[in-house]
Amino acid sequence: MKLKKVTNNIGCIISCFLFAFIMLNPMAVVSQNNSGKTSNKKPAIPQEIKQTINGFLQWYKANIFKLYEYNLTAKDSAGNYIVDTVSCSKYLKALKKSGFISSEYVRLWADYFRSQGEKFIISPQNEGPPEGFDFDLVLHTQEPEIVFQDLGKLQFSSQEIKNKTAVIEVTFPKLGWTYSFELSKIKNKWFIDYISLKEPN
Repeated sequence: MKLKKVTNNIGCIISCFLFAFIMLNPMAVVSQNNSGKTSNKKPAIPQEIKQTINGFLQWYKANIFKLYEYNLTAKDSAGNYIVDTVSCSKYLKALKKSGFISSEYVRLWADYFRSQGEKFIISPQNEGPPEGFDFDLVLHTQEPEIVFQDLGKLQFSSQEIKNKTAVIEVTFPKLGWTYSFELSKIKNKWFIDYISLKEPN
């Protein structure tokens, strides 16, 4: 019985020593698992993703004025702006036909058009450019032509890449603008879910 008690005491002492060692030297355990090295290296961007982004931007440059023919807003009998839902639907279908845009992209912008229509009802507007439609909806700027001048030297940076989703930042070096592209992979092909223009730092 005494031997068993002594053995238990020794085991307790060893456990306490190990616990204290780990608490005082937490990196000792980490270094055993990963040799003390941490990596901030971002995952490589698949060529297919770059092709989707480049392909869409080139397509948009070639078709932007055709898309502008869709009048997304109109005026009612009182002279107030309304959202032309028929034109909005045709506009989104035209974007989808590019082969680079996902159904999620279409859904998000359909929701946007719906919400803007509700805003016009709550706060009627009859002067000036219609709020929410006074800029290029794809590139989020009133000067999309200056974006097209910089297509040949795009800089890509991966923010997140998983099996079927990705977030890629694309910088236009001359402008100093950075866009965030959210993409999803559907049937082994990448499609754009959303594009946003990042605020400069």
